[in-house]
Amino acid sequence: MIVLQLERSVDSNIIMFKKLFLAGLFIISVLPFSFSQEFVLKDVIETRFDRKQSTPEFLTFLDSMKTHGDNYFADNCDQRACLERYYGKYNAYKGDVIKRFEYSLNAWNIIKNCKDFDPNILITILVNLDNYYPAYLSKNGTSTILDSEIIQELEKVVNNDEFFHEREFKKKAANAHYRIGEYYRLIKKDFDNALLHARKSISLHNELDKPDKYTLR
Repeated sequence: MIVLQLERSVDSNIIMFKKLFLAGLFIISVLPFSFSQEFVLKDVIETRFDRKQSTPEFLTFLDSMKTHGDNYFADNCDQRACLERYYGKYNAYKGDVIKRFEYSLNAWNIIKNCKDFDPNILITILVNLDNYYPAYLSKNGTSTILDSEIIQELEKVVNNDEFFHEREFKKKAANAHYRIGEYYRLIKKDFDNALLHARKSISLHNELDKPDKYTLR
């Protein structure tokens, strides 16, 4: 009986050690990214967590970034906004669209105070707010922002020619123009502006359908 108890004790210790060891390996693999100058949150997440952004490991990764990345996020304001956005995305996968909206709102409040920011992050945050604003409003009855305010900010972004040097931004802008057009058509009944944004959306989509010049060799 004593031998049996000892064997069970040893087995339980081995199992606990394995769990701690694996957890330690995961944390070690995460922490260095917080302090790397080449670290870009979006790129790392898409590489390491493609189609795994609803897993507990993904939440652990985000928490690790938030806990250990103070210096990095202090110097990269838009990346801190991006972190909040991914918290929202995780909650959306879990079916909590209200938290998705709240995290997107946190992200927007952060990026509004950034001197330098990635416009791709900003436009994604605004589109997320536009997506989940109706659900948030229907549940809470009130909001710190208005639907029109989101649309106005989207218009500012998509009308800024400085941001159109990246293909990725053009893709996002095409989607944003469509959403803005729908807002004018359905909410404001302003069909002139609705048509204007619809045409811009179609124009960008047509442009993006063309192959890059370097692929024509």
